Amino acid sequence: MKKILFLLVLLMGMTCSVWAYDFSATAPSGQTLYYTIDGSNVTVTSENSSSPYYNTYPIGDLVIPDSVIYNGNTYWVTAIGSNAFNGCEGLTTVTIPGTVITIGGSAFNGCTGLTSMTIPEAVTAIGMGSFYNCTGLTTLYFNSINMNDWGTNISSPFYSSSLTTIIIGYWNYLCNNRSFCNFYWQVCI
Repeated sequence: MKKILFLLVLLMGMTCSVWAYDFSATAPSGQTLYYTIDGSNVTVTSENSSSPYYNTYPIGDLVIPDSVIYNGNTYWVTAIGSNAFNGCEGLTTVTIPGTVITIGGSAFNGCTGLTSMTIPEAVTAIGMGSFYNCTGLTTLYFNSINMNDWGTNISSPFYSSSLTTIIIGYWNYLCNNRSFCNFYWQVCI
């Protein structure tokens, strides 16, 4: 009886991570990335569905591939999900492929080591707090943007960041008013 009770207490005391992904694969830059499948596309997600989002957080220069192969099928990477890299303080740069159209809320929240990122032209939506507390990120590069695509699809992504410059194609915009730049990047334009 004592052995059974001990086993039950042991099992109840163990923390269980609920996986947030369908499969994982190694990125071209060497980190393990996690994906959820949506038809012929995938979304980059975190390892766990709640904090802590990773057992081993990705670090360094990250290159997200434009496609991945799983079980013999090729999937296009079209989104970076909410909380995908939340708390990844050791990330320094992130290269996002041109296939990505959505960056979810809090996707890079707390990535304090992040210093450089280029947002591809295909991105038409960036969720709330996507770059919240990215205190090392001072310049953000957009390959190009169709302003009509953005409309209301952007929601305070840069709040509490150190963003001072936004470069869109060959245009360079200085964010002179920090409070506005933190809330709505359009004000910087």
